[in-house]
Amino acid sequence: MISNKGSAVVGAIIGLTAISLVSLSVITALIAGWNVMLIRDAAVSGAREGALAENTPADGERYALKLLEQRVPSLANFSTNSALDDGVLKIAISADLPQVGFIESISVPLVVGSAELERQF
Repeated sequence: MISNKGSAVVGAIIGLTAISLVSLSVITALIAGWNVMLIRDAAVSGAREGALAENTPADGERYALKLLEQRVPSLANFSTNSALDDGVLKIAISADLPQVGFIESISVPLVVGSAELERQF
């Protein structure tokens, strides 16, 4: 006769491990999505700030970096670039977010925010 002692414990450990890994993956994906939304918001806000009549594109980049420093983890690396194209200021931001759990650093694709330049009358 075969004894089944301990099989429930092994089954519970395997099941809890699988549930934990799936839960951590979902949480990591949600955090990454949230950070991407914050980066997009910073790009758009920086473009709006730089498009004001009294500001320059460099002011918009500095404002976007200030927002990113306040909202996104301090271990992330950001690079910004601005360009003027037919009266429209575009600020592009790319980021490498820090490692989370088993996932290596997450690279955010290039995010571009744009705003029409304010006219001086």
